[in-house]
Amino acid sequence: MTTATDVEAVLRPEIGCTESPASSNQNKFGAWYGWKTPAHSGPDHIGWVSRVDVADPDAFTAIEGNTAVGNDSNGGQVLERSRRNDRGYCLGFVRIPYTQAVPSGGPAPAWPGRSLALASPLMSGPDVTLWQARLHERGWRHATLGGTPRPFTADGVHGEVSDAVCRAFQLDRQLTVDGVVGPATWRATWASPVTPRRR
Repeated sequence: MTTATDVEAVLRPEIGCTESPASSNQNKFGAWYGWKTPAHSGPDHIGWVSRVDVADPDAFTAIEGNTAVGNDSNGGQVLERSRRNDRGYCLGFVRIPYTQAVPSGGPAPAWPGRSLALASPLMSGPDVTLWQARLHERGWRHATLGGTPRPFTADGVHGEVSDAVCRAFQLDRQLTVDGVVGPATWRATWASPVTPRRR
């Protein structure tokens, strides 16, 4: 069963590869998705969204073919680029129907009895680690804070990154977006099939 995480694991090592032959607009990304545009005849590359900015849904990062620093449309390389959906770079988005979203993994473990939230001092403990590990397993790997991508890991501390990931997850699952891992968000973390937007 292919998941978004599986696809990212294949795409990331391609960063830095170039089109072949040169100036042909032909690269693995286009071949994988059946995109064979003749050189200079229209849309010239395809990308895979790796992150969406939680605070600004028009801002995203993509791993894309046929681009280069300083050349947005025809650079001949595979790179990870920051983009905005409101600037005319994107003709469209497609949500890939992966074989299966990350499986639910069975029923959720019992809710720990306390809501996890951004607090001072920061909340920590095995319940935080368990929740973080489950979301990380499901492909939630990054959050963007103040325009800067930050990695999301299961470190057992519910800080700003965990709060941002929680809010993005709640938005994605159409839950109340409050950044609090209460009973409903806890259950959804295990029970709701999720194909994550790239974080």
